[in-house]
Amino acid sequence: MNTKLEHYSNKMQTSRFISTLNSAPELQTFIHFLRKSINNHKNLTISQQRDDLLENIQLIQKQPFLSLQLQRVLNSERQDSDIAKYYTAFKEILEDYSISVQLQSKLCLDTNYKANMFSSAISNYQKYLLDLLFIIYCFNFDNVDFTVDFIEDYLKFIHQIHAAQVTTKISLREQATINSSILVEIPRNSMVKVYANPVNEYWVKVLFVHHDTEIEGYIQSIYLKNK
Repeated sequence: MNTKLEHYSNKMQTSRFISTLNSAPELQTFIHFLRKSINNHKNLTISQQRDDLLENIQLIQKQPFLSLQLQRVLNSERQDSDIAKYYTAFKEILEDYSISVQLQSKLCLDTNYKANMFSSAISNYQKYLLDLLFIIYCFNFDNVDFTVDFIEDYLKFIHQIHAAQVTTKISLREQATINSSILVEIPRNSMVKVYANPVNEYWVKVLFVHHDTEIEGYIQSIYLKNK
């Protein structure tokens, strides 16, 4: 399969997954509470969360017994729509499994982080990653290839990132302040992806693709037009 066909297949796969999530009423409350917790990890980029999530998926896949236990819970869940009961069983299976968090993510969560030191920020982030894993394991995706693109699109769905157009040339800044460092200049009429929760009444966090690289930063919302 060539690269273009692979990309199309991955997008179709992600689209089916998101459609399935949206059509599962029993998951909506869970997803709503998960989205409320996102602000606790606003210093982390999508790529950092993606890498942490992929790392944990790969670690679980390398443990056949753990994967088998999760599959067994999945099969029983299909006969019982009690999502809270399923979530409890899911957590019990993974209670002895330490959710992996990369050092870079740890530093973003807690600048005072040191090896072997308990951090409530790390603990909360591990709980957040566990919840993200739970949603993935709510469905049987034996044939799904958990690619970088798939996980990124999944996280963008959870973060409720939407497309918008900038109405003028504008600076993408490192922080939500006019005095912050400029990451890149965004040309007029460029498309950006906007995070759902504004920083305040003036600033929003966005993703901008610059030379095939996604850059996260902040711009003033007055210069955005939703598409």
